[in-house]
Amino acid sequence: PVDGIAGDYRVKRAATPHSHKEPAALGHILGGAPCARMSGGAGLAGVVVIDHQGRPGILSNWHVLAGPSAQKGDPIVTLRRSQGALHRHRIGGLSQWTLGKVGDAAIALLDPSVPWLPIQHHSFEHPRALRRARLGEVLTKHSQSSGTTQARVDGVGSYRLSYETSPGNWEDKHIDGIKLVALNPASPGDGAALRPGDSGAVWMHSANQDVAGLQFASDMSPGTSCEQLIACHLDSVLDQLNARLADFDDFVAAGQFGFPKELGQSANLTHPQEWADLWGAQASIPSLADAVLDTPQSGPVADCSTHPELASSQSHRDNIDAIWQGLRAALSPAELCAQGASLSSTYASGHHAAQIAQIINDPAQGFGLRRPVEEDEIGMFNTFFDLCWLIDAIRRGII
Repeated sequence: PVDGIAGDYRVKRAATPHSHKEPAALGHILGGAPCARMSGGAGLAGVVVIDHQGRPGILSNWHVLAGPSAQKGDPIVTLRRSQGALHRHRIGGLSQWTLGKVGDAAIALLDPSVPWLPIQHHSFEHPRALRRARLGEVLTKHSQSSGTTQARVDGVGSYRLSYETSPGNWEDKHIDGIKLVALNPASPGDGAALRPGDSGAVWMHSANQDVAGLQFASDMSPGTSCEQLIACHLDSVLDQLNARLADFDDFVAAGQFGFPKELGQSANLTHPQEWADLWGAQASIPSLADAVLDTPQSGPVADCSTHPELASSQSHRDNIDAIWQGLRAALSPAELCAQGASLSSTYASGHHAAQIAQIINDPAQGFGLRRPVEEDEIGMFNTFFDLCWLIDAIRRGII
């Protein structure tokens, strides 16, 4: 069956990551790692893929890697947090993309010097094959930002979203895909199906590691009581882009990173975790929510008192609402929060980041922060929801 359920489906645009000098270490690129344009959107590298010429790359969303001003070869970076600062490492260049019925997707080819492994963050599972999702079945997502989460396929159909396809020009796109509803709502600090910055994540069948969907949007309808998202069919996406999933044969064939001698000396390497361990610990990778938070950019805008991307527990939603009441009262006297603003409203983060940080860090405001909010963190956000999420995360010691 094909559904045409109406909803306020939105893709996301993230704030531009701030630039710092790069630390020396760059760990291997895995599926579920943070990725971004040098300026523009940010999200996740869903999986490592091989293009039609045998070159390795990462697959993510069009609105993450490309966007309205995309040109072939645009630099793509990954994000690292080192010694308390967020850094950008170039990992490759934009190669190809698609935005339409098949999906919201793009591929960036990895630079020859960038190491990679064909496994997923957190689980170290190797995506083995492609298969269509079926109504009612449970899929799993693994990412650096939200760990392992599960959701049930609740719909299969075509979903209408509005995109800025070129600067200043907006078009509606009808994209085929699946609708997923999160299972076992996340507790504070645990993975959440719709954690900000997860655009581009892939959803897999946990029993056999077959991959089904590429996450690209969430249902932002008023009154949504659980985490819901939209993913396009990964088999159609890769067919359109003339690419395939990377495997260990591709990794061995690449050979330019120095195949560790230990692999030839050990007969006991049975789990991909052990492959990863041979290359040592990676540099610390931030949660995407720590690095760049998404901002609603399309679909009908509706004010709602809670945001669908909150961790699902009612207590967490109550926390965000309480923070919002305090934040609105604190910012309004300085004319930093307009009358009638809601959680989904944007604010001028770049121009007033220092002033907003000073107000939030004032103990008299009663936010109970475990550490000060940094000015550059304020500058990475765009909506009051994102700002409340940051305050809550710092208050609970998540970031």
